[in-house]
Amino acid sequence: RLVLSGGDDATIRIWDVAKKICVGAMTGSDQDIFGLTVSPDGRFAASATRGGVVQLWSLEKQTALAVVEKVSSQMFCARFGPDGRTIAVCGEAGVVKLIDLTYFDEHISAAERVDWATESRDTLEAP
Repeated sequence: RLVLSGGDDATIRIWDVAKKICVGAMTGSDQDIFGLTVSPDGRFAASATRGGVVQLWSLEKQTALAVVEKVSSQMFCARFGPDGRTIAVCGEAGVVKLIDLTYFDEHISAAERVDWATESRDTLEAP
């Protein structure tokens, strides 16, 4: 079972809960990471940053795939929808935005060739 963490060093770390060790790190954001979410199929993560950037990540390759949204306010939270095709983000001044990932279908399909079986979604938000 894996958990993600992110914070003011702009790095997303992947932790093995059972072994209590960091098993990977993803860089590619240049801003503090305030919110993280894992897709229902366990293949992708999305991050929300202090600067209002929402980014999509490959957990298998541990790389950034695309900036999927940039807004003008800080984003504190990100959550994949149950279908894995939508990300909801919220930020300062009550900003709530739904991001449709349909546009990124080709990029997502090209980036991933393997499905992961997961029993649950693991998320962790930086304070």
